[in-house]
Amino acid sequence: MKLFVIKATIFCALVAAIFCAISFSFDVDPDKGNSFVSAIVDKHKRLDETKENRLILVGGSNLPFGIDSKKIEEELHFKVTNLGLLAGFGRDFILNEAISVVKPNDVIVLSLEYELYDPANVPGAALIERAQYAFPEAKSYYTFSPTMYLHLAYDHFRKSFNFSHRWLEPDKPNAVYSRDAINAYGDVFIDRPASIVNGFDLEKNVLTRMQSLGDVQIFRDLSEKCKQVGAKVFIVFPNYPKKMYEKNKDAIDDTYSLIQKEIPFIPVLGTPETFLGDDPDFFDTIYHLTTPAAARRTEALVALLKQNGIVAPDSGL
Repeated sequence: MKLFVIKATIFCALVAAIFCAISFSFDVDPDKGNSFVSAIVDKHKRLDETKENRLILVGGSNLPFGIDSKKIEEELHFKVTNLGLLAGFGRDFILNEAISVVKPNDVIVLSLEYELYDPANVPGAALIERAQYAFPEAKSYYTFSPTMYLHLAYDHFRKSFNFSHRWLEPDKPNAVYSRDAINAYGDVFIDRPASIVNGFDLEKNVLTRMQSLGDVQIFRDLSEKCKQVGAKVFIVFPNYPKKMYEKNKDAIDDTYSLIQKEIPFIPVLGTPETFLGDDPDFFDTIYHLTTPAAARRTEALVALLKQNGIVAPDSGL
């Protein structure tokens, strides 16, 4: 019996190795740099070219699909970079990325999707791999575990048979989910009309009630890095549909309480109700706003930052 288990283990390991070898032989970048993920390159280029009075928006796709960074720049006189791209990167990748770019006097506004506070959330292996391929510095933001390598191998295998993924596959120029759709500030600039005609399915996107946020050391690392260089970091909540909020209110209230309890070293601005919207305010997901709704969210964020004295030095505000 013991010999059988050993042989079976070796066989499974060989099969996994062969599967991975075949899967990783496929092209990582079929669209040659024009995927939505590849915009990480442009966002970091803007940061590198911005030397002072920097306000950096950090989070998932609620930011590029929900903020007008130019408006924030005009109102608060910061040089704004919307670093947000995809919640699918996971919170470790996103926060490590923020830690890597913080400079003296920066203001970091952290707007994470609710799922990213859940310690059970699993990042998208293919999304991270594409980001690391396009922007090699991103390899320091996340290290793949053996399990994640298997997820990644499956994604390669899936792509080899042309199963599409809107974040990864080639798209026509200026399509919403492409690098061309993102402006110099890091926002999606393509007009986004309401497409949620019949409202969101309340049986989907159900949030898990959590007892803890898990290991919050990455949040502490970001806070400490900001203190070391004389920068500031704040948490704000993402935009969210009102009906979905009512459906998930207990889970969101739990998350809010856990943030205050387990991440007390990062100030929280506003509440989960600050950026709620009606279903017609959303473009295609619970975190992606229409163009008019993004303008309104931006106005609310500007007001919130002003109320808390977050304006550029010598701005006269």
